[in-house]
Amino acid sequence: MRFHRGDFARRFFFGATFLLCQLALTTAAQPLPTKWEYQVLDDCPSPPSKNWVGDVVGPSAKYVDLQQLGEDGWELVKVEDTISRDGAYDCRRYFLKRVKTSSSLPLRQAAPVDDPIYPKCLLRSDKAPVVQGLRLGMKKEEVLKLFKFSGAAARPVVNDPNQLPDEIEYGGLEPLTPVKNPEVRASVTLFEDELIRYRINYEFDHTWNWTLKEWKKKVTATYALPEIAWDEITTDDQTSYQMKCRDFTVETSFTGVTDHLQIQVTSLTGQAKVKKAREAFWQAKRQDFKP
Repeated sequence: MRFHRGDFARRFFFGATFLLCQLALTTAAQPLPTKWEYQVLDDCPSPPSKNWVGDVVGPSAKYVDLQQLGEDGWELVKVEDTISRDGAYDCRRYFLKRVKTSSSLPLRQAAPVDDPIYPKCLLRSDKAPVVQGLRLGMKKEEVLKLFKFSGAAARPVVNDPNQLPDEIEYGGLEPLTPVKNPEVRASVTLFEDELIRYRINYEFDHTWNWTLKEWKKKVTATYALPEIAWDEITTDDQTSYQMKCRDFTVETSFTGVTDHLQIQVTSLTGQAKVKKAREAFWQAKRQDFKP
């Protein structure tokens, strides 16, 4: 059977058209590659700065709102520990991604903290004030080497009916090298052989004439604490300043008169351990009780 040139050309044309259509359909069925956008945020505090009157303020904490970022379409890929530029604060860096579209919301930056629940002080316990040689986490043997033990001070104080066997408090401790004007006394609380709270009392004579704000400023400068993190606490008979950091608190106050000042440092981790142990202790007591 013979084919004319015209028949061959028509068959070739229709075959090529068919192949091109099939290729177009196959290409259309393949999805386009996903495009992503990325951002890296951190909650490192901003560095100290001077306000319009020249006072140094800050550093101020930042808060990465992961809940809101998720609602904006961001997916958390990785979190890594880091430190602030001046090396003074532990913080975290957050790596995020989301599908890039024409309607993507703008990038959301970490915002300054204005939530009172979030700590304004980002220091950890290894940066807590070391006062008269005392630091959080010290062992009992290390603590007792720092002070004289004679008379009532040689015996643990028991002034709380809920006090646990592993919870030991010493009060009225005098440094090995006595200090006059001010006189220095300390009280400490240990739990499971670790120091979880210490309070140092300084008794000045009246000529010093301290104010509480001056005392707070002195403590802030001495122990490199963030000035912005202090909260004023007022009760019926006393005003004090407290700073809540990531896992410890610092409190400064007057006791009675303005020549008697205090610094108290408390481990929030140790405090939580005591609370949990007390709950378990008294639960066991209730279970063992037979009416």
